[in-house]
Amino acid sequence: MVANDNAAVLYALLQACGVDYDLEDFGSRLRVQKVVYLMKATGSGLPYDFNWYLRGPYSPDLARDLFAGAADMASTRQMGEHLVLGAKAAEQTTLIRNELEKMPRGISRTHWFEALASAAFLRKRGKTPEQIRVQLEQEKGFGPVLVNTALASVARLGI
Repeated sequence: MVANDNAAVLYALLQACGVDYDLEDFGSRLRVQKVVYLMKATGSGLPYDFNWYLRGPYSPDLARDLFAGAADMASTRQMGEHLVLGAKAAEQTTLIRNELEKMPRGISRTHWFEALASAAFLRKRGKTPEQIRVQLEQEKGFGPVLVNTALASVARLGI
């Protein structure tokens, strides 16, 4: 796929997850990165590799494709709106959307998405829930309610 094809697929997946393809500010870009990571972590065939950065899992290749799609948003939107998700992708996006909606009270969407994707990333790398709690508290200052809620969501996502 070329960048525009990737961007159109990303547009369709993000819409199905209830997240806008919005790169206008840092928080929006972070949320988009984290949702795409959750898609990857739950078994999608998306072609992105993620590494651990200050704000959790991040993919430079994903950022490149997102910005390429944003440069021609009218085309990206048009292509993305005409894509029909397969059964597996539709199931994944529904599961992710449901977990994104379980945001703890008093937590911003940006922190929730970061906590959820960070917990998933660390779980995929073999960390125990206790190791994840300690790491997210020390590195990010996330409290126990946020981390425990994220870990429960990660478990429901099958990660």
